[in-house]
Amino acid sequence: MKRLLSSRMTSLIPSVVFSGFLCLSTQAAWTTILEEDFEKCQYSGGLDWTTVGAAGGTALAGFRTTVLPGWDGAAVYGAFSTNSLGVTNRMVKLGTTSALGWIETAKTNLAGGNGDFTVSFRAGAWDYSTEATDIDVEHHTTGGVEKLATVSLSKTQMQPFTVNGVNGTVSSSIRFTAKTGTRNRFFLDDVLIEGEASTLHIGVASVTADVLAGETVSAVVTATDADIPILAEVDDTNIPVGNPYSFDGVNFSWIPQVTGSFWVKFVAANKTESVDYTLPITVGLPTPNAPMAQTTPGSIYLTWDPVPGATNYTVQVYKLATEIEVFAEGFQECTLGASSGTLLGSASSVNIEGRLGDFGLDDWVGYSVYCAHTSNVVNNVTNYVLKFGTGSVNGWIQTLPLDLSANGGECTLTFSAGKWRGDTGSLDILHITDNGVTTNVLRQITGLPETALAKYTVPVTGGTAKSVISFTSQVPGVAAGGNRFFLDDVRLSYITVGKFEVPDSQIVYINGTTARAFGLPSYSEYLCTVTAMGHIGDKVSKETPARTTAATVIIMR
Repeated sequence: MKRLLSSRMTSLIPSVVFSGFLCLSTQAAWTTILEEDFEKCQYSGGLDWTTVGAAGGTALAGFRTTVLPGWDGAAVYGAFSTNSLGVTNRMVKLGTTSALGWIETAKTNLAGGNGDFTVSFRAGAWDYSTEATDIDVEHHTTGGVEKLATVSLSKTQMQPFTVNGVNGTVSSSIRFTAKTGTRNRFFLDDVLIEGEASTLHIGVASVTADVLAGETVSAVVTATDADIPILAEVDDTNIPVGNPYSFDGVNFSWIPQVTGSFWVKFVAANKTESVDYTLPITVGLPTPNAPMAQTTPGSIYLTWDPVPGATNYTVQVYKLATEIEVFAEGFQECTLGASSGTLLGSASSVNIEGRLGDFGLDDWVGYSVYCAHTSNVVNNVTNYVLKFGTGSVNGWIQTLPLDLSANGGECTLTFSAGKWRGDTGSLDILHITDNGVTTNVLRQITGLPETALAKYTVPVTGGTAKSVISFTSQVPGVAAGGNRFFLDDVRLSYITVGKFEVPDSQIVYINGTTARAFGLPSYSEYLCTVTAMGHIGDKVSKETPARTTAATVIIMR
């Protein structure tokens, strides 16, 4: 920047000596407060005053906000001059033949040190015989206006000037204005305001300002002059009123119960100057403790500790393994009347092997198949089953083709079976694949019970997209008899291992820190978490294991 340098040097001058002690008087350090060369005030019109410069015919529109933010003035025009080397120097021109021109700097802090300051600038008058040449330099504050000097300008060149001021304030401005009349056009350039450097500073130490809700924000705040009080300005902070901080002039402390971004401003002031320091504060959300779980056969009750700064909570319940049902048949449509039976139940005398579809067994095939039923003596509920074979013929049945290729072709077959009283009571379970080409014996069962159905579990491997399961009292094609059996509740399924989230529809929030997951099967393993939500992110607790049982179990974290 082109500028008139104002020489300020710091020197040490011996003043008084007593008994060998040297007392030193130190001249205050000076610093640049404001500097403006008006290079932004561009005007590219033709020359109309060749000695000093050229001025634009239109005032600088919007210069207060766009060109010179914070400045003010009237009849302000862009101007320039060009030296013999062709270098263009931009400036401003003030006034017209009918309007008084003036310009005032933005308000700035001139209160450093003792409030002394200097104003340096270059100026020149319009080159016309009737133009006045005097301008005033004024110091404007909230308390009034003080004229610093009246200077006379040259009509042939830009001259440097320096004027002194005292009692600068934190809201001072300097105005350059034509002294009298309207034909008092002048040019201004290279404004430089210097003042004594501030002797007041705020120091902030031992800062802990990046915390979790519930932790302590702290800082030690001091000023260079211990006699100057420091204030924490409530008006310049967004710390919630309901969650106040404490400040004793040195020690700041706040325990936030909210999350988010906050700040507090510390201010130190004396009669001539004021400094401040803004402390930014970031409050995050703590991680919740793992919830406590109390289980029943079909429910899990979860309770958790409140989390400082949390605005809401959600719970998550994960089943550790789940059973995928591939196929199930309970023969409840096989209700054909019975005419004979055993202690196990009653069976029809009508062979339905040729019309299994009429009884809900589409695509099943079998031989010597009869509807049957048993009665539950406890609640007198009838349970429909199938009976196979006669006293002289072995019976059998095959499922419709089933897709057992999932889970690597592995699944589990469960069913219930029993024998006709006094018969052999043996049963073969077959796995047929490749459209009947391959038959594997999954299990051979002997000693079927004759007074009640027993449940059996058989592993299945090598399942394909068209597997068939067959139940037979003897391998088909081999003549035999007296090996009648009953069959019920055929089911194929497999277990998948992993975490399967219980739907939100099965979770009820009882109050702010209690929830219940319901509709859960008994004797199942779960993992439970709670999520705390705040203004800055969410936090998930550690997992709590829980197992639904018939007995009440409390799992402590």
